Order: sequence, then structure tokens, then C-alpha cells
Amino acid sequence: RRGARDAAVQLGTRQAPLNSLLDEARIDVWFRNDTARALQTIERALRDYPLDSLRPDVRPYRTLSYLYSLTGRPDRARVMSAGYDSTRGDREVLEFASHQRDIRANVAVAEGRYPDAVGEARAADWGFCSICFLPGIARAHDLAGDADSAAAVLARYVDHPARDAATDGYFLAGAHKRLGELYDARGDRARAISHYSRFVELWKNADPELQPRVTDVRRRIERLRPRTG
Repeated sequence: RRGARDAAVQLGTRQAPLNSLLDEARIDVWFRNDTARALQTIERALRDYPLDSLRPDVRPYRTLSYLYSLTGRPDRARVMSAGYDSTRGDREVLEFASHQRDIRANVAVAEGRYPDAVGEARAADWGFCSICFLPGIARAHDLAGDADSAAAVLARYVDHPARDAATDGYFLAGAHKRLGELYDARGDRARAISHYSRFVELWKNADPELQPRVTDVRRRIERLRPRTG
């Protein structure tokens, strides 16, 4: 992803430097749980590359709404939602409506309105992308306390034949880990071990700062394996 962003910068794509910084913020909050650093990066990105310096149709309102949702800033998520709404005339109708509902789901999550987030996330999934919205739908169900639905959507995502690298890079390993936890809580050892093991395989060479999570899951696998002898 960084290589692609760097190439876009070299080609003169005006939004590429902003998007590159937002990638860093997303990694900080999603993988490192470092909300403060992510927020600092977002604010620096918007200061250095103001949204009003870009064409409305390439302003990353959807990404920003998601990042502000993850960092617990519903006020800023709402600002990005309004910004996206203002670009309606520059968008294809169905895609605009789908992304609009996705942004509203982000706002609902940030405000702790998890049942509303489920409804908005499901309304966003209109079929023009078969896997794009599945992780968000699963997360909304999970936050709403509906473990069964969260597991069903995550299973649909990890088994989907049309998964792609862009989505998998952020969500696949975590989806397997969460499925392992959900099946573990149900007492379904076989499926818990299967998904935990797939997480370990994906993250076995993760950066040192992430290895404690791999070690923890390895321990869960050992706990769940049948004892012999």
C-alpha cells in the first residue's frame, strides 16, 4: 500500500500524500490501539493537506469518518458525514447511497448507538462490492452484543471467494482471531482452534510489538487441544 501511495505521489496525484498519512493513522489505531498517535497523525494530515485543497469527489470523507469512529470522536465523524453528503452531485447514485449509509454506521458506532450501526451497515451492503462491507457489519453486530450474527458475518467474509488483498490486509487476520474467540466462548473447540490457527499462520512473522498477541493465541490453542496420555 505504501508503494502504491508513493507512486501516486510521484505521479502528482493531489490526494495521495493525505491518503498516505491516513493509512498511517489507520494502522496506529487498528493494529496498535494507539488512539492518541492516530489522532495526532490525522490532524497533521488535515493541516498539511486541507480537504478544501482537493476536488470534492476525491476528498477522503469516508476514510476520515471511519478513523474518527475508531478513535472515539463522533463530533468529527459527523463533520465528515456532512462533508460526504455535500458531494452528492459528484457521485454515482447507488455507490453514493451505499457509502453514505456506511458513513452513518461509523457515526453510530462512535456515538455508541450499536443497533443503529447494524441497520446502517447492513443498508450499505447493496451488492456492488460483495465483501467490502462485511467486516463493518460484523463489527457492528459484535459491538451490539449479537455474537451469533457477528460470527455468521465473519464466517461469510473469511470464506468468501471474492476476498481481495486490500480488505484482507486490514481485516482477515483479525476476523480469524475474533471467530476463534466467539467459537471458544461457545465451547466449539474444533472451530475455535481452526480459526486461532489461521490467525497464527497469518501473523507468525508480525512485527515484534504485535507478537504478544500471537503468543496469547498460541496459548489458547494449547489450552483447547485435547490432552492425550
